[in-house]
Amino acid sequence: MRERLCFDNDGVLRYLSYPSSITDYFISKAEILEKGLMDKLERDYLSKHDAVNHTARALTERGLAFVAAPLLHD
Repeated sequence: MRERLCFDNDGVLRYLSYPSSITDYFISKAEILEKGLMDKLERDYLSKHDAVNHTARALTERGLAFVAAPLLHD
């Protein structure tokens, strides 16, 4: 099983021992529940948000700022 880096809840970079895949987005809810994947998929989802937030915070702290695409967000 491959490992990937992820920030934990305390902002510490750690290796996670579970893989994620783009194919996870195409699993039916019934299959997710049947295989007991809900916790894993939830961790994957939340870790992606943590990574985006951590990156945004680091860029902002270094004086870099970005404006969201105004035509995409009404």
